[in-house]
Amino acid sequence: VAGKGFGNAVHAVFEHRDLSKKLPEQIGLITRALAENNVRVFPYTGPEQIAGLLAARLQTVLETPLSPQGPVLGGLEAADLRAEMEFNYALTDAGMAVLRAACAAHGEPDLVPAQSRRLADLMNGKIDLVFRHGGRYHVLDYKSNRLGPRVSDYAPEVLQAVMDGHHYRFQALLYVVA
Repeated sequence: VAGKGFGNAVHAVFEHRDLSKKLPEQIGLITRALAENNVRVFPYTGPEQIAGLLAARLQTVLETPLSPQGPVLGGLEAADLRAEMEFNYALTDAGMAVLRAACAAHGEPDLVPAQSRRLADLMNGKIDLVFRHGGRYHVLDYKSNRLGPRVSDYAPEVLQAVMDGHHYRFQALLYVVA
C-alpha cells in the first residue's frame, strides 16, 4: 500500500492515537484512518488485516529510538507533545540567495534550493510534531515515502538522496524558524 492517502492515514494515526495504549489495541483508529483517506487494499486482504499489519509496523516506529541516545516517541508524555502545530509568519522580501549564504556560512551550502526568487507574503503550515525531551524542543516531520520493495531501497545513502531531492532538510529549516 502506498500513495498520498496512505501517508495521510499514517499521519492521522500518529496524531490521534491514544498514548495510553499500544497501536495494536487501536485497530479501529487505524481502520478509520485508512477508510477516511480512501486507502484501497488488495481484494484478498480485508481492512482489519491491513490495519493489524500497519499497527505492528507503526508500533515498532514508536518503540525505536530516534537516534542512538535519542528519545523513543512512544515513551514521551502527552504534556511534552504538540501534534500539528500551526505556524504563520510574515516574510518581507526575503531573498533565497541571502538565506542560502547564511546556511553556507554555517556549513550547509546546499540546504536552500538554488532559486533566485524572493519570498514575500505569509508563510504558513503545520508541523507534524513538536516535542520536548532532555530540556530541548525538537521538530519532527513524518515521512512515509515508498522507495521500493527491498530493504536496500531504504539504506542511509538512499534516504539522504531522497531527503535532499525533495528538499526535506530545507523544509525542516523552515519549521525550526517557525
